[in-house]
Amino acid sequence: MITGERKIIGIFGKVNSGKSTFINNLTKSNASIVSSEEGTTTDPVKVYYEIKNLGKTVIYDTAGFGDKSKLGKVREERSFEILDKCDLCIYVIDLTLNKGKESIDPIDEGFLERVESLQKKVIYIARVNKDFKKDFYLPSLIYRGEEDNYKVFEIIKKLLNSDSKKHLLGDLVKEGDRVVLVIPIDDQSPKDRIILPQQMVIRSLLDKKALISICGPKEILELKSSLDKIDLIITDSQAFKEVYKIAKDEIKITSFSILFAAFKGDLDYFIESFYKIKDSKNIVIYEGCFHHPGEDDIARVKIPNLIRKKFGDKNFSFTRNRNDLKGNDLAIICGSCTKTSSEVLDLINFAKENGVYMTNFGITIAGLTDILEKVALP
Repeated sequence: MITGERKIIGIFGKVNSGKSTFINNLTKSNASIVSSEEGTTTDPVKVYYEIKNLGKTVIYDTAGFGDKSKLGKVREERSFEILDKCDLCIYVIDLTLNKGKESIDPIDEGFLERVESLQKKVIYIARVNKDFKKDFYLPSLIYRGEEDNYKVFEIIKKLLNSDSKKHLLGDLVKEGDRVVLVIPIDDQSPKDRIILPQQMVIRSLLDKKALISICGPKEILELKSSLDKIDLIITDSQAFKEVYKIAKDEIKITSFSILFAAFKGDLDYFIESFYKIKDSKNIVIYEGCFHHPGEDDIARVKIPNLIRKKFGDKNFSFTRNRNDLKGNDLAIICGSCTKTSSEVLDLINFAKENGVYMTNFGITIAGLTDILEKVALP
């Protein structure tokens, strides 16, 4: 798994089914409050956890279903939001809560049907000394405590390691290729470090055994003249136009954001959606992380100005909340370096369900500077 692509695991179940006890035992922590009182977990609790031979994960303990308090429905909706972005669900079933019935009750049944409709990978954890199989014939695991943790982790690794092995660079780079990274350092750059997409690309290039050179936009011409060859230039989207003037059609060029569009999202759909900007009146710009925007912010200033210059005035709004996508004609999202593939695909599906086209920063800037058809796509 590439650094930064953290798998999301959600733990679900009815109130008092033992979810919090399970996550505490599994992670050997006291992340969640354990009590005999119903509804102890009110908001999702997350634990960052490294699983050997799998990598970084975030494990969520969610509010239980069947909460009859005034805020029960709100808490359940928060749990469903976690479900939507999960790579794997763990459903904790305590059959003793079903008053001796051999089958699961409607609350369990409703959730499991929703899991099936979303085609989520799922593990069922039975907290009584009997095996349990749902009508879908998906196996569960008898869980007695920490002594069974290794069984849980083995199933988690088996399910999540079976995911397709997409590579961030696709087929753009092979061993021995000379790759130049163009990284602007300006007022928008974080202090004393490079941003996560750039870190991830460097690691991926090292995995490919490529030869890496790094410079700013103003140094690209000098660097080009000092190298025998350049096989690929990967640039920050903001420097697309000036880098292309130097690369022309002689050198393949792409951007960090376009690589992430293909790696985590739906590149073809993003390109299709870009061509809807012209006829879109209401455009929402979505950013996945929190940061302090500068005076020349790419999301709030540069992209809106480029769109106005090419297509005239539009109604722009800015958000980090997916519900704010509703009612707009088109959404433009960031490179989503802090999001997982599941989260980005969930966001795309949410936009589609609400009649909103979606593209991303890199595709948008390449298109607005008239070089989209000339960039290398992974």
